[in-house]
Amino acid sequence: MKTRNIEATAIRIIVSCVVVTNKALESSLLSMVYTIRFGFYGANIEKKAFPNT
Repeated sequence: MKTRNIEATAIRIIVSCVVVTNKALESSLLSMVYTIRFGFYGANIEKKAFPNT
C-alpha cells in the first residue's frame, strides 16, 4: 500500500509539473505571437505614414 501511495504522489507531481510547463509555454508562445503581430501592424502603420521609406 505504501509503495502505491508513493507512486501515485510521484505521478501527481509529474502531472502537475507538466501542466505548469505547458501553461508557461502557452503564455510565452502567445506573447511571441502578439509581439510579432503588433510588430507587423506597426510596420504597416509606418509604411502608410511614410510611403517613401
